[in-house]
Amino acid sequence: MKLKVVTDINQISIEKWSSFVDKHPKGTFFHTYDFYEAFQSLQNLSSHIIILTDSDLNILALSVFVIFEESGLKSYLSRRAISMGPILSVDDNPELKNKLLSEINIYLKGKVIYFELRNVAAADFSERYSSFGYNVRKHVNIKLNLNVSEQNLFDSFTSSARNKIRRAEQNELIFKELDAETDLSELFDLMSSVYQRIKLPFFSKDDFYSIVKTINSKGKLWIAGVYNKTRLVSSMILTQNKDELYSWYLATSRNPKEVGATDFLVWNILKLAKEKNIGVYNWGGAGYPSTPYGVRDFKSKFSGDTYEDVRLVKVYKPIIYCLGQFYIKYLK
Repeated sequence: MKLKVVTDINQISIEKWSSFVDKHPKGTFFHTYDFYEAFQSLQNLSSHIIILTDSDLNILALSVFVIFEESGLKSYLSRRAISMGPILSVDDNPELKNKLLSEINIYLKGKVIYFELRNVAAADFSERYSSFGYNVRKHVNIKLNLNVSEQNLFDSFTSSARNKIRRAEQNELIFKELDAETDLSELFDLMSSVYQRIKLPFFSKDDFYSIVKTINSKGKLWIAGVYNKTRLVSSMILTQNKDELYSWYLATSRNPKEVGATDFLVWNILKLAKEKNIGVYNWGGAGYPSTPYGVRDFKSKFSGDTYEDVRLVKVYKPIIYCLGQFYIKYLK
């Protein structure tokens, strides 16, 4: 079979793309055209595709990733491509995966320092990735089955989580679904301040507004927050694909544990998900298993199934990559 390599969005049918991802058992929101469109040609980042098709432009394999570029010295040290989902191929065909990995290398060489594939199931990892120069790191994630009664779900939480939820209710904290038009300013202020505090990169204001509004217009975005009177103290951005809800970004003010704001936020999101017949809540990652991680400890309070997946990293510029890693550690 003669394969065609497509990197231009104008050469592919959006309908075929959507159908391929929707029917693929491992397809996620991060493989969709909606995700691609939201990150297309922004200030400091841009989305890209590499798709393999047959002669009739039927999709056989696909990868979607975002190239991040920061300003100044950071751009030189951290220019990177991130794929939030594994490469997809028809019937997990190994030859198609090999071809796609080869095309990714050709496309990204010279453009980025490194490429990272995230959320790859441990069972999908094979020696093919090592042969293409990928390094593997085990990663942890947690998923909750929401097909249980509300009471059973609540009872499965740790006593600490349940007590903080009750305390938040007693303190009259307010849960609210946020509006992608009117609530973006305070949402951005909270999230950007938290990421600045923990010294992790976050979107520029213009990029953040554009991403949120674009995905929201597709009906794939959930935004929720908890208020202490009129002040937003905890918030989360989530995406929905099929019957799974994915926790994408979570930010909480400095001292929310005093009132249980984040626990209260999670509980109300889970209840809302059940009301909308969502079957799975995906925490979107819980760190590396060998490294202590407070965020994982927090997420574990809400029960769920913990499992390992892998992150795969292909380094194109080793010296600059090492300098960038040193620079990140220095900042922290």
